[in-house]
Parts: sequence; C-alpha cells; structure tokens
Amino acid sequence: MVVDYSKWDKLELSDDSDIEVHPNVDKKSFIRWKQQDIHEKRTQRRHEIESLKAENAMNSSLLDRLNRLIASLKSVADSDRAAVDASLKEAVKETGGAEKAPESGPSYGAMMESLVGQVLQEVKTAVEKEGKPFVETLRTTFEKHQKKLSELQDACVKKLTSLQNEEAKHITSEDLKIGFDSTKVSKKKESIPATTTKTTEKKIEVLNPTSSSAKGKEKLVAPDPGDEADDESEPVSKSSKNDADDEDEDYKISPLAEKFAAIKLGDYQKCLSFIGEHPSIVSEDEADGILYEAFGKEMKNEHAAAKRYVHNALLLQYCARLGRDGVTVFFRKIMTPNHPSLGAFLQDVEQTYSHIKQRSVYLLEEQKLQAANEDMVEEEEIIDLETVTDEKLAELGLTREDIERFKKEQEEKDAAEDAAQISG
Repeated sequence: MVVDYSKWDKLELSDDSDIEVHPNVDKKSFIRWKQQDIHEKRTQRRHEIESLKAENAMNSSLLDRLNRLIASLKSVADSDRAAVDASLKEAVKETGGAEKAPESGPSYGAMMESLVGQVLQEVKTAVEKEGKPFVETLRTTFEKHQKKLSELQDACVKKLTSLQNEEAKHITSEDLKIGFDSTKVSKKKESIPATTTKTTEKKIEVLNPTSSSAKGKEKLVAPDPGDEADDESEPVSKSSKNDADDEDEDYKISPLAEKFAAIKLGDYQKCLSFIGEHPSIVSEDEADGILYEAFGKEMKNEHAAAKRYVHNALLLQYCARLGRDGVTVFFRKIMTPNHPSLGAFLQDVEQTYSHIKQRSVYLLEEQKLQAANEDMVEEEEIIDLETVTDEKLAELGLTREDIERFKKEQEEKDAAEDAAQISG
C-alpha cells in the first residue's frame, strides 16, 4: 500500500528542530516572530476574504440591476421620456426577497440612485454639446459603467479564489472536526427480580426435644409438588451469585480513583493537577469504578457525594476518549466561563446522575422485596408431646402410655448410638 504524505505539506510550522538562524539572532525570539508573522498573515488573509465576498455580492446585485436597465432602454424610443423615467425608477427601487441587503453602508437602491444621477449629468452635457439622441446616449453611458463594473467583478473573483486557495493550503486547529463523540456509562444489566421458591421446613416430632440426639435428627422434607407448581421461577443458582460477585469485583474502586473522586465538585484546576501527577488515572476502568461507587453512595442517601463521584468519573471518561493531547484543551474549555463545552459537559453529568438515582431507587425496592420473600419461608415448630393436653393427644390418637413408651425407646436408641461412638 502506497502512503500519501502530501497532506503534511500543508502544515505551517513556526517551530522546527532543524531550523537554522543567524548566530546573532536568538532562536526562541526568531520562533516567536515567525509565529506572530504566521498569525498576522492568517488574520489579514481572512479579513480580505470576507471583504471580497461582500464586494462580490454587491457587484453581482448592481450588475443585475444595470443589465435589466440597459435591456429596458433598448426598447424605448427617444421621444418616450415617460418610459425612460419608469425604467430609471425601477432601477433605483428598493427590492427585497432574493436580493440580500448589504450588511453595512448604503442600500443597493441608494447606490443605483447615485449612479443614475451621475449618468444623467454626463448625458445632459453630451446632448447639449454634441446633439446626440438622449436615449441612445443614456444607454451607451450605462453600458460603459456596466463594463467597468464587470471588470472589477472579474478581478474581485480572481483575487478571492486565489486567497481561498492559499487558505486551503494550510491546516489550522480550526479545521479539526470531532468525528465521533459519545458518552457511555458501563452498568450492570437490568434483571427482573426472581421470585424466591418457598421452602417448607418440616422437623421430626420427637418425644424428648432436649436430648442431644433429637437435636441432630432435624432434617428438611422436600416441598410438595403442589407447592412447586405455585412458584413461577427457580431460585437463583450459586453460580449466578458467584458471577454477580465477580462483576462487583471488576468495578471495585481503586485507592487512587477514590482520592480523585473526593476532589471538590467544580475544582477543575485541582483535577488537572491530579491527572498531571497521576497520568494512569485516565482510563475507562478507573471511571467505571468511580461510577459503580456512585451507586453505593446514592443508595446510602449520600446524594452530594454521589453527584461528585459522577462528575469526576465523567471527567476521566472524557479525557480517556480525547487522548493525552486533548486533556489540557478540554480542561481549558470547561474552565472558561460560559463556554459551550462546559454547558454540554454539565448536562451530561445531570443526565448520568439522574439515571443512577432512578436505578438506585429500583435496586432498593428490589432488596426490600427480596427480604420480604425470605421472611415468608414457612417453618413448622417441633411439637413437645409432654406438654400437650389430653384432648390434643386424643386428636392425635395417642395416650400417656404411648408417650412413655416412645421416651423409653428413644433413650435406649440414644444410649446405643453413644456406645457405638465410644467403641468406634
């Protein structure tokens, strides 16, 4: 692939490492003079371009009026003075619409009126001295002025084209355009709160709940199929919880980013100094960490701190996208009062903070809902048969003798298990 280096020919440098100056001339002073000369010539060239554009527009309007006037005079007889007066009035009349009035100076109607007065004086003198026809002499005189104006117009267009070509040869900072400019806030994906499966905990009825073996025999009984059918979604798996923990770990704020986030809102000079001392802070990861911490601040009702975190995080995002050379230019613009860049940046801060505020409200509601679901887990308490009344025992189909027999069997079983553990 052939690389075209011709675009570098348009660079107009005031400083060059290979520049050679006279030994009696200070190099730094020479560079400043050259830079000043470049700026002065550029300003003068642009001023001339604007003046020539205005002159070109004025000449075009005057030529159009003269051409219409000459065309109307060609069809007028020498004796028809009323038609001549009508043509002259039409030429000096102020018109609107497509014809744009000059920004300064007299109007086109006033210019034509001055020209018509000058031409009538010349024609009057020529008719009196030489006896030429009035209308023919009037048309011929206007044609002479039309020719002169056409020559001036050609010279104006030629010079304007030359200056515009010269201006296009040089690349300046004003020619740089922003190709892509966008702001993206990295955030966790929104998830629909999952309905926690209701798990019914059932425990084995024991006759002697105070025994050590009874405490170890409690176990969970699987929920009924009917209970599962009532649930709309499965409980969150352990792997998904681990993924969420890993995602939180990725956005953890670093100590350096925490210091930058603590800088007072709007203290751009201190932010710029901090970036100069710690260039590594300018990265998307550091900005994402500060934005993630802003969620935590907002959920703790620390609204001022959350907004400061968002503001400083967006500063890092802008700087990361503009590159190392654009950091100083960006801060210079936002530190200029009433600069459009400052207004656009603060609007972005407000929109991002508003989004985080809404998301925080949603996350808090989600946590409350999850806590309420956990409180709804049903648990059946162990029935102490020794304290149950005779009526309750009758309902269960038991007697006091059954309770004593159950206790004896349980104690024998516990003693056998203890003996097996000792011998084992």
